[in-house]
Amino acid sequence: MIDLKLDWNNLFLSCRHCNDIKSTKYDNLLNCTILSDCVDTALHYYCMPMPKEKPIFKVLIPSDKAELTKKLLEKCFNGEHTAQKVI
Repeated sequence: MIDLKLDWNNLFLSCRHCNDIKSTKYDNLLNCTILSDCVDTALHYYCMPMPKEKPIFKVLIPSDKAELTKKLLEKCFNGEHTAQKVI
């Protein structure tokens, strides 16, 4: 298996909180740099002004990648508490 931490194709800008949640648990995500993943049409999100309301994520084109991406986004934006966020 390739060591992804040294793979340029694995690098995405993210904050510490989101990166800690993703860790190595989420490997099969939609990739916004791959046109065939159709991220802009596979997922939809709706957000009232934060922090009062939580974002809502909806899968529009069902796939394992879309479902896992939705799950990760929900954890990042809707309350997964990492050590960094607790501080």
